[in-house]
Amino acid sequence: MSSASNKNAGTGLFFLIALVVAALVGLGVALVVTNDKPDNSGTRSVVTSVNETPAVPAAEDPGLELPLVQLDGEWTAEENGSRIVATVQNGLITMVMQNEGSQMTYWHGTFKTAESPGATILSTLVEINEIVMSSATEKNFVVGENSLSFELTAMGMTTTVVLNRV
Repeated sequence: MSSASNKNAGTGLFFLIALVVAALVGLGVALVVTNDKPDNSGTRSVVTSVNETPAVPAAEDPGLELPLVQLDGEWTAEENGSRIVATVQNGLITMVMQNEGSQMTYWHGTFKTAESPGATILSTLVEINEIVMSSATEKNFVVGENSLSFELTAMGMTTTVVLNRV
C-alpha cells in the first residue's frame, strides 16, 4: 500500500471514530480515551471503558419556580350562601356553582396538573353536552400556594374569586 492510501485510510478511520464518539456523547455515554503503548498488533487502544451517564432532564419551562403546586383535586369558594366547587383532574377543570340546593356548571376547560406559585394558567373552554354559565372561551387562573383565583363577571360586575384547596 502506498503512503497516500494509508493516509486516506487513516483520515477516513479518524472521521468514523469521531462520528461514533459524537453519537455516543449525544446519547449520554462517556468515553475514556487513552494513548497507551501499542499492543502486539501495532495498534493503540482507543476506548478503554464505556460508562452510561444519567441524562439530565431539561426543564420544560425555564420560568418555572420549584417546588410546583400540585393542582389535581377539589377547590372551593363560599360567599353569601353560594358555593363554587372546582375539580381539577386529568388536565381539565370543572367548576360548578351551587346555591340553595341547585347547581349548574360554570366552567369546563383545559388545565395544568402542576404549576409554580404566582403563575397564570390559561384555561380553554372544552365543549361538553350541557350548558356552561360562562360565556368566555378562555379563562385565566392565578396559582397560589393553596389557592386558585380567577375573575368572574356577572351583570356587568367583575369580582376576583379565590378557590381554596379542600
